[in-house]
This record gives sequence, structure tokens and C-alpha cells, in this order.
Amino acid sequence: MIKNTKILWLVPKCTIPATDGAKVATENLLASVVSLGASVDLACMTNEGNIAPEDVLKSKLGIEKLYLFQRGKTRVGMIYRFFKEPFMPLTMNSFSDKKAKNFIKECIVNKKYDVIVMDGLHLCAPFLFKNEIVIPKNTKIVYRAHNVEHQLWSEGAKKTKNPIKKLVLYWQGQLVRQIEMKVAKFCDVIAPISNEDTLIISEFTNKKKIIHTPLGLKFKKIKRYESKGLKEFLFIGKLDWQPNRQGLEWFLKSVWPKVDHEKCILHICGSGDSKWIQKYVSMSGIEFHGFVQDVDFLYAKVDACIAPIFFGSGTRIKVLEPYTKNRVVITTEMGAQGSDLVAGEDFIQANKQEEWIDAIENFSKHQAESMVNSACNKLFERLDQRRVAYDFCRSFL
Repeated sequence: MIKNTKILWLVPKCTIPATDGAKVATENLLASVVSLGASVDLACMTNEGNIAPEDVLKSKLGIEKLYLFQRGKTRVGMIYRFFKEPFMPLTMNSFSDKKAKNFIKECIVNKKYDVIVMDGLHLCAPFLFKNEIVIPKNTKIVYRAHNVEHQLWSEGAKKTKNPIKKLVLYWQGQLVRQIEMKVAKFCDVIAPISNEDTLIISEFTNKKKIIHTPLGLKFKKIKRYESKGLKEFLFIGKLDWQPNRQGLEWFLKSVWPKVDHEKCILHICGSGDSKWIQKYVSMSGIEFHGFVQDVDFLYAKVDACIAPIFFGSGTRIKVLEPYTKNRVVITTEMGAQGSDLVAGEDFIQANKQEEWIDAIENFSKHQAESMVNSACNKLFERLDQRRVAYDFCRSFL
């Protein structure tokens, strides 16, 4: 069924190194689909300066061919494209200009693909306007939905106090919502990561199009180093992603100063712009690592991970990945959204300041072990990456 299926897989950035949750989700699903016998070409529409060489991508992911397009990333270019297409969301206009569309046309012409996977909403933009890209008759279009994107804009608009910024964010959110509505009609299959997003998307499109495709994960137990009586915690995530930044900054201001630093250590690591965090790294009990290529040694140092997330959508890799490394998570109700994990049974829930302080100060390693066992039993059953990939492929073949 899957063997020899020809797939063109469009991504907004190179998946290697996997510096954020979206890249991890893409890498795991793509590699697993290849392992099932599909022939995958990767079309990378990136604005990054350096990406992994083609031979590394082929070795790690198993892809057949790499097509590379360098998107414009200057503010001048964004403003120019805005005036050309004012109703295209600002974050998507570098995907829909003439050069980007010509790149996709060339990719499609090179091979007769059975399936085109658009890994993220931005990749759908060039297909939706002026009908410049002709899709071969029997080629199926699959949209991999990492989030309900317009909700992120709406949450940002609610949280800002600046009236002009609020208006801009709200307007951009409405444009993104229109894109999502068009994509729902345009695509043959929509594959949301979280259950919550699946329900929202099902409100404006045919439910038969939708296949819930959760994060596919590898499970590997990592033993804890000798801790010398300390309780050590880890925050890991893209540091300039707004839900991460706002949550972690709140934690560093409101929670960490009130815990006993003689007994507790917080490790922070992640990719993205970390300039904002420099004023906090000198705080007692903080160890800042920046971007780390192989995080297993950090997981081996810590007892638990924290994910102070207060807005956003989709399933958070930072909440699920620790269980694949044998670590429990302390997070908010919002952070656990989409994971199907149960508060108090599988994870430690903390929403308010005093709850977070209590969760850190009174952390129990024995309770954590019990929660990890409970969560892993649930997660492996539905998130083993090969099983997820098989169900994903069944949806379009």
C-alpha cells in the first residue's frame, strides 16, 4: 500500500538540527513514512542561513532528493510583498511571491507525485491565490496542521495592551483564519496534531477529510545521574516562541525567586533568540545551556521538566518528549492540552504561582516515577512513531 508511493514533502525550514517542536514532529513523521517504503523528496523553503547538507538529510531522513529555496527575510522585502498582496498574512508572504511559486512549479514538474504534503499552514499559501500552480489530476494534497494558527494571533491580540498592536494582531489573525478556511476546502486530507485542533477544524470542513495524526515519538529510558540530594529541573524549548518566552519569563520572575536554591537547580536550554533571558541567567540556581545538539545528557541530570505554558494551540512536544526520556512534567492545564495525560496521575499540574512554588518545593521523586510509568503506558500505545506514520499514510492511499 505505502511502498513506492512518491511524495513531495514541503517544509518551511530544514528539520536538522531539530531545534523546536515543529521540526521534531516533522522529522519523526517524515522518517517513519520513509521507513514504511515511501519515496520522499524534500522541498525546503527556508530563510535560514545554513542548513544541513543534502547527504546528511538523506542519511538521517532517508529522502531521495532535496529541493532548496531561500526565502526573503528582510523587513524591506516583507513590506514590498505586503503592498503587492495586502490580504496575505505578513508571516506567509515570503511563501507566496512569484519566485516561491516558480520553485514549487519546478518541483512538481520534475516528478509525477502521488502525494504532496504541506507541513504547516505557511506552505499552503502559494497554492491558494491566482491558481498559478497546477496540481496534477491524481495527486492528493495533504495539510499537516501543527496548530490552529489564527488562535495564536487572537491570543496575542488579547494579551497586548498596546491598542495599535492589538488591532494589527487581530487583523492578521482574521487573515490567517481566512487562509485556514480556504485550505480546509482545498486539501484532500488534513492531519492535525492535537485532538483539540481536530475538533476546531472539523467545524469548518468535511470531517471525513480529517485524520488526527499525533506526534510520533521514540521511547528511550535515560537513567538519572547521582543527584547529591538536589532536585533538578529542566526547561527545554524554542526561546523566542512567544508562548515559551512569556511562560518562562513569568516563571523566572514569579516562581523561581521564591524557592530554595540550596536544594533546587533549573537548567534552561533551547534554540532561538535568547537575548531576553540574559538578565535572568545570573539568578541563583539557574544553569543556562543555550542550544544543545544532544539533550540526553541534560535529561540524565534532571528529575523533571517544566512547561509553564499559558496560551497557544496544538500538542506541545516539550510536554510529551520528557516521558520518552523517563522524566515527569510539571505544566499548566493549557500546557497539557492535547496530550490526553491526566493531572495528578500522569503529570504535575500547576497553574497559579503558589501551585508552581509548591510543585517545585515539594517535588517527590517517588511520585514522579509512578507518574512516568502511568504516562508512558498511555503514550506508547498511541504515539509510537511507526504506528502514527502508518495511520497517516492510510488516510491518503
